[in-house]
Amino acid sequence: MAEFVGDVNLFEGEVTAREPHRLRVATANAGGLVAAQPVVPISESKVAVAIRPEKIELHKKEGDEPPNLGDCPKGFNAVAGVIKHEAYLGGSSTYEVEIAGGRRVKVQRSNLTRWDQEDFKLGETVWLCWHACSPAVLLS
Repeated sequence: MAEFVGDVNLFEGEVTAREPHRLRVATANAGGLVAAQPVVPISESKVAVAIRPEKIELHKKEGDEPPNLGDCPKGFNAVAGVIKHEAYLGGSSTYEVEIAGGRRVKVQRSNLTRWDQEDFKLGETVWLCWHACSPAVLLS
């Protein structure tokens, strides 16, 4: 399940691997996540992974291979979706992206200048990607 709690996207899942300084978590809608190790050790297998909207990057979807941010195994921390809503807020824009199962993920991008970033449109299929250190692991 993915839902908004304030300005956080929550994904419930199950720990599939414990690595030094991070966990691998399988979720129903966001596939595999690689999450930074929680501050307090978690021995339970069911967890929630919280990702703030500004920690998620939007990328153009030009094929079936997601972009690799370099700090995650291939296929992790990337999920395809369709932009369903956009709100321009001056210094930033907020997007709602629908992923598998009809869940919506909130993404926030800074509006640095008008010409140095890719433009995204309603209805466009995109990749949502984040670095391994971006999510927080919580007890489910």
